[in-house]
Formats: sequence, C-alpha cells, structure tokens
Amino acid sequence: MLNTKGVKILTLEQSAGKINDIAYILGVYLGDGYAKRNRFSRSYDFILNTIDDDFAESVIKSLKEITQKEPRHRKYQPKGNRRLVNRIEVCSKELVLFLQEKTLRKLIIPTELFYSSEETKRYFIAGIMDSDGWISKNIKKTGFVDYQLGIAKGLPWIKDLPRFFKEFGLECGELNNIKVKRDNKPIVRLLINKVSWIKKKCFFTISRKQNRMLEYKNRLSPQRLYAEHIM
Repeated sequence: MLNTKGVKILTLEQSAGKINDIAYILGVYLGDGYAKRNRFSRSYDFILNTIDDDFAESVIKSLKEITQKEPRHRKYQPKGNRRLVNRIEVCSKELVLFLQEKTLRKLIIPTELFYSSEETKRYFIAGIMDSDGWISKNIKKTGFVDYQLGIAKGLPWIKDLPRFFKEFGLECGELNNIKVKRDNKPIVRLLINKVSWIKKKCFFTISRKQNRMLEYKNRLSPQRLYAEHIM
C-alpha cells in the first residue's frame, strides 16, 4: 500500500508472522505510544515511555519484528522520587506513516482490525490494555474482595471500543466520563466483564496486571467460569 507521497507503508495483510506484532503496536500507539516526525532531526520516530520493564521488552520485540531494526532503549530518572522510566525509540518512516494513516492520528480504531482474526484482535487488545487498562483489587470492610477491570482514555478512538469489544465477544459497559484534575482533558472509562476476558483468552504482557487477573481467575468457582452465559 502506498501513501499519498508514494512511500510504501505497512498493511495488516502482511505475512502472518508480523500481523500480531503490528496489531500489538497499533494498540500501544493508541495508548501510551507516540509516532511523529522530529522537526529538528527530520527523522520519523516511534516512542514509548513506561515504568514496566516487561512492557518495554514486549514493545521492543514487536518493533524489531516489524522494522527489522534494533530499537534504542535507555532508562532515566524523572524529577522527584519516582521509579525509573524505560524509553523505547525506533526510527522508521514506514511505521510512523502507517500508524498515523491507519488511525487518522489516533482518531479511530483501524477498520481492518474489526475483520481480523481473533488472535490478532487479542494482540491489539493487549496493546491498548498494557497502555491504559487496569485491573484493581479492593478489599471491603466485610472481607469481600472486589476486582475491577477496565480502560480509561481521553482520545476520540475510544468511542469505537465498545463495538470492537462486543463484536469480539468481550462483555463491557457503556462509556462513562470520570472526574479528572483541573485543566486536564476529559477522560472516559469503560468497564470490562472479567469472566468474558478470561473466556476470550485475553491477556496483558505486563506481569503485575496479568498476575492479578490470574489471582481473580483462581478465586472463581468452576460453575461461573464455565457457565454457558457470562452475564
């Protein structure tokens, strides 16, 4: 596929070995990733900053597969008493143009993903959930342990997510606005049914999130986990 300037860009119809990596990076880009042209060096760079080492490793692995380049990886200490941050960068005009054009610069979920295989959809979901998803654990005064799975984002593409999830088979609620600090952009939240997440074999590549999901799964009764109807 060619863009308007005649530069060859990636497509989701590439070899099967790269489709899942492309879907994952698409999810990361819609989440915490950046794809832009550096006006000083005139290079086209994909960038991710994350505190999670395993998230950084997953992104590096997929970027290497897609671009056949070794991404730059360094750690830096933000101001204040904070954890080290992994900064991942790879220079690829082909990848940057692909991400920008397929998502209309983070406005939509690419149409091809709605018609992709279930496995490819899982990798896309892993990318957005590694970035902006969470699974929380709350122990109530009664001793009841409550887990909540969801994603929150302020960018327009999230409006497509309920339909994407439901067509894939994930049960989810409606988009709801959540309170944010003053001067921040509005953020919407989408809650996801945890049993449907397990049944559809979705996953995080971030171990702290995946381990909490496994903890929840281990607490489920077999009757609920293998019931024909989720809701």
